Amino acid sequence: MRETRPDAQPRQGVSHTDDAHAGLASGEGALRSRFGEYVRTGTPFGVLAVGVDNFDRINNLYSYAFGDLVLDKLADLVSDLLPEDAETLPFDGDCYGAIIPSVADADALRALFARVLAETIAGFTIEGAVVAFKVSGGVCVYPDNGLTPDELYRNLHIALIDAKRRGRGRCTVCTPELCEASHKTLLLMETLQACIAHGFEGFSARYQPIVDAQTEELHGCEVLMRWSDELFPEGVTPFEFIPYLEESGLIGMATSWLMDEAFEKAARWTAKDPAFVMNINLSKYVLDDPSFKFRIVEAAKSHRVEPRNIMLELTESGMITDAADLGGTFDFLRSQGFGVAFDDFGTGYASLNLFRVIAADELKVDRSFLERITYDVNDQRIVSSIIDLCHRMNLSVCVEGVETEEVLGVVRALGADYIQGYLYDRPLDAAAFEEKHLDGRKQGKAASDVASLVYARAQPVQPLSPSELIDRAHAGVFQVAMDENFTFITCNEGYRRMLGYTAPEIATKLGNRALAIVHPDDMASVNEEIRRQLGQGDTVLIEFRIVRADGSFLWITGTGNVVRPKIGTPYLVVVIMDTDRFKRKSLRVAKELAMIRGILDDAPAAIKCLADDDRFTVKYLSPEFLAVIGYTREEVRDRFDNSYLNLMHPDDIPTALAAVKKAAKPGREFGLCYRLRASDGRLLWIETKTKLSEPDENGECYFVSVVTTVEGPNAQSGGLLLENRYQTASKSWGDVLFNLYVDTGIVEFTDNYENELGAPPRRTLAEQLALSPEADRVVIENSIEQAKRGEVPSPIEMRIAPKGDGEYLWCSLSVNCAETSEGEPTTVFGRIKNIDAEKRERDELVHESRTDLLCNVYNKITVESMAQTTLDHAGPDDHFAFSIIDIDNFKDINDRAGHLVGDRMLVSVAGALQEQDIDKLVGRIGGDEFVTVEPCGASSADVLTHGEDVIERIARLCREEDPSVDLHTSMGIARFPEDGRSFYDLYKHADAALYLAKERGKNQVCLYRE
Repeated sequence: MRETRPDAQPRQGVSHTDDAHAGLASGEGALRSRFGEYVRTGTPFGVLAVGVDNFDRINNLYSYAFGDLVLDKLADLVSDLLPEDAETLPFDGDCYGAIIPSVADADALRALFARVLAETIAGFTIEGAVVAFKVSGGVCVYPDNGLTPDELYRNLHIALIDAKRRGRGRCTVCTPELCEASHKTLLLMETLQACIAHGFEGFSARYQPIVDAQTEELHGCEVLMRWSDELFPEGVTPFEFIPYLEESGLIGMATSWLMDEAFEKAARWTAKDPAFVMNINLSKYVLDDPSFKFRIVEAAKSHRVEPRNIMLELTESGMITDAADLGGTFDFLRSQGFGVAFDDFGTGYASLNLFRVIAADELKVDRSFLERITYDVNDQRIVSSIIDLCHRMNLSVCVEGVETEEVLGVVRALGADYIQGYLYDRPLDAAAFEEKHLDGRKQGKAASDVASLVYARAQPVQPLSPSELIDRAHAGVFQVAMDENFTFITCNEGYRRMLGYTAPEIATKLGNRALAIVHPDDMASVNEEIRRQLGQGDTVLIEFRIVRADGSFLWITGTGNVVRPKIGTPYLVVVIMDTDRFKRKSLRVAKELAMIRGILDDAPAAIKCLADDDRFTVKYLSPEFLAVIGYTREEVRDRFDNSYLNLMHPDDIPTALAAVKKAAKPGREFGLCYRLRASDGRLLWIETKTKLSEPDENGECYFVSVVTTVEGPNAQSGGLLLENRYQTASKSWGDVLFNLYVDTGIVEFTDNYENELGAPPRRTLAEQLALSPEADRVVIENSIEQAKRGEVPSPIEMRIAPKGDGEYLWCSLSVNCAETSEGEPTTVFGRIKNIDAEKRERDELVHESRTDLLCNVYNKITVESMAQTTLDHAGPDDHFAFSIIDIDNFKDINDRAGHLVGDRMLVSVAGALQEQDIDKLVGRIGGDEFVTVEPCGASSADVLTHGEDVIERIARLCREEDPSVDLHTSMGIARFPEDGRSFYDLYKHADAALYLAKERGKNQVCLYRE
């Protein structure tokens, strides 16, 4: 209806016969008055009402003043087309009523309307703007359609409303049937209102089963609203009374009643079948109320129904005018665990745009698609395409209206997930449904909770076509010509992502040359290797580097195969895998191994490494060891089959094996003494210090030994003395070795202590311990005590202030088994390594991996892990406040003041949340969202007051930071253990409270249970 403005002047009647009528009052009063004058004369006459369709669009698009000009133009047009004795008067805002005394025939009035419609569709020029529109019409004839002015006026209104309901641009003639239907509608409205006011008298719920399409097992049901009253003995269908509930605004109350009925049954039925799903219809008009989503959450909570057992169906209820807002509502409901479905797809509002804006879990195909599906190929293709599209988007599909086995067979073959229809049952009352479909039924498996902040249901997925699968693959797949440049013929999206180029850039910047992206240092080897392998067969396997669009390089592995088509020249199909991470790691490991081998080779000590197997396979012999025995590595491999046992004197092998079996434990050092035969035939007595390593990633262990003594004819043992060798090795490796004499507490260090740690060592253990913090001293003493007991403790990290000035260095400490005398410990051996730079770099990396770098608070993953640990260790009397804080209108701050100011505001908010609260966990979980977890009291009032203080503190600190920015925040709080015991539950509930704070106007705090 057109809006009436206070300054609008009333439009006067226009008469062809008598200008005196122009002074009559406008609108309803004028038209009724003229009806009364004609009725008093008893002269038959006809009335044509003409109204502008969608007149509010003209007002909104142009202006109200322009809309008045349009109505003036319509009045002039109607007046020009009327007979001489007719007159035109305003009727109902954007309509005119034309009274024609000489016409009492409805067909003539319809013909007149057709002329008006044709003229308005042709368009007018008003103030330079061309305007075209449609009109609707209603026709009444006196005395056939009413004997009194009021009756005529009412019936004319009924006819005009019916024309607009039929689709606009139409004309309806008043008939007794139309008036009777209008009377029934009015009675329906009044009766419905009375029934709702009296506790929903006459309302009932019916439940229709939904079954699995493949197994035909019960999946759940849809609850349907029904209503009956004795004033309507023929019955009232939902298609009659639900539209009125929507138009009158009563649909919210009715839906709340239906939810209570359905949730009560769902609580009982899911106890029998944990996988049971209850589908409930929600009108678009219900969801226009921002608070209704919270009523759904509260209803589920009060009835103790798990949200995962509820599917909310968006019903066809007029146009969706704001899909984004509706999408936000559904995102909230899905985040709380509810499923969401599109109902009646293929009719009314349903469009593909909804799939883009609104995330859902299920789609229900309307029954209208099944009318010809058993024989119409086009209908089958349409339904098949809908199902395929849904599966690609991870939506399940329920087909409604299945009534025969023949239709079921077709729908099942097309891939539907669920079936609903009379084939399985009609809608039943709760008792009948439970008895027939649930009693005695085997319980299904409960749907599992998803431990994620973003709720989603796992749905069946249709396989992709080969071309789509290749294009979506993370691997690169391409086809190249076998020319000198290996020119691209095709290239999939996965390889383009790997390169960082778009398809046009590959053509323009690279000239479609596959070799153009090969690293220059690898170009020659790639060319040579490809041509070498292709000369031997039709397959290629090669590893090389490519240069990405940003200049960085990437290690890849390519596998190619020659394709020889029947027509045309052969070409190469190549599959590329990104192996950069593994290649870089292997290069780094190889470099480290080479460095270690170099160190070992240069070490002035006889060192060997043997595998822990039956043969004691030789893994490494240092040059010093080879010099002692007089063999080369090749001779050990060829003459002794790489077995260390073959080097040993046969008489010493049993004794040595027994000693190894008794003493060898991972990480524990032990001594051995045996004979080896040198290359010149001499027998050398070898004494070693040996340690068995911890198992590596493959579960293998190794014996690492250092020769301490060599005795025999002409043996050069002087250069292998333990003391000299340890001093030399310590200087080379940077390790500080020491002996702790247990009885005196004296500590002797190797000469490199001062060089490595920056100050001379202390003489006694007590003095040395004083250089470390108290917490570290306890750990050091515990390790030494373990060593005294003959155990080998794990290496520890500790701090030392060599100068005693509190400037600590991080070091690693390893201590070995003590030497004993008659069973008593005498000496503990140890090693200290300066790891300060490595430790601080590692700590910095750990800090960066756990921290939001802008705000210096925990990132999302870390705060979730730490919060869950805190909750898991909470005592029975502990209470925590779990808060989500969101900056109101943060986008406006960025747009108005710039992103640098926005970043400063984020930093200020993080600082305000951390201020003075030592026990509080603070994390940033999104662009402008923070989460805090902190101890609190049991009083909800105290928690709410504390939250309000936090919001005020944030606002104050941000004003101090930048007076031009008025920063407001909203906060949602859930409490442990009242609102949940896990991070996920508390997050959901705090998020719901935050939504409520936003809905109430922002810049405030809401508790979850408000």
